[in-house]
Amino acid sequence: MTARKTDEPTSARDFYHHQQALRLMLRLTLSGKLPVCAGLDHLNLAARWADRILVLHRGKQLAQGTPEQVIQPPLIAPWYGAGGEVIPHPGGDTPPLFLLV
Repeated sequence: MTARKTDEPTSARDFYHHQQALRLMLRLTLSGKLPVCAGLDHLNLAARWADRILVLHRGKQLAQGTPEQVIQPPLIAPWYGAGGEVIPHPGGDTPPLFLLV
């Protein structure tokens, strides 16, 4: 089965359409009909919707793993030029990252 690759599927969309696009990709993946590989630059969306995250910089792999493994301030902060803090989500399943400027 060939995976569907999407590049910035939430770019230039409002919050409602972010959720609609990502829910559709999740439904397709969970149904077994279509694996999805999405390129996202919004880390909190990636943390919320992805099973696995691969972080690339200039074509080189910096990290890969679950959102809990990858969304960590020491890994992310150098690329964003700011410190960060991970605060547990009230639902308990995703680690939102807050950049501190």
